Amino acid sequence: MNSPATQRPGRTFELKVLIVALLVVSLASWLRLRLAILDWQILPELGAAASPIYLAVSAGVWGLASLAAAAGLYFRRRWAPRFTHITCAALAAWYWLERLTLNPSPQAQQNWPFTLGFTVIALIFAFATLALNAQKEYFES
Repeated sequence: MNSPATQRPGRTFELKVLIVALLVVSLASWLRLRLAILDWQILPELGAAASPIYLAVSAGVWGLASLAAAAGLYFRRRWAPRFTHITCAALAAWYWLERLTLNPSPQAQQNWPFTLGFTVIALIFAFATLALNAQKEYFES
């Protein structure tokens, strides 16, 4: 039986929330991939700004990256915090690049202040969660 001094720290509530959030992003990405494949023929007819292949490949990349980050955090891999930092920052940057280049219409940009605020809060949450001493102890033990 382990004494309290030798027990490994458990996952904090914040880390569990971050893992679930990454799994939600992964699920959304896989759904985007599915829709890109199912609607391959009609997307150009609907005037999609991006090609179906771009939509499918980018969805697959983000589905895999966010799933890998969530799994790394869950299974206490030492590389997971750094990988999660990179994944979250890159996903936010890619999202905004797509939003600004592929959806330039005024209707698509109406709620940009809310979306920007949400993006900033999500990034702060992810980075702050991984900066907590409890997380550092969790991944170093």
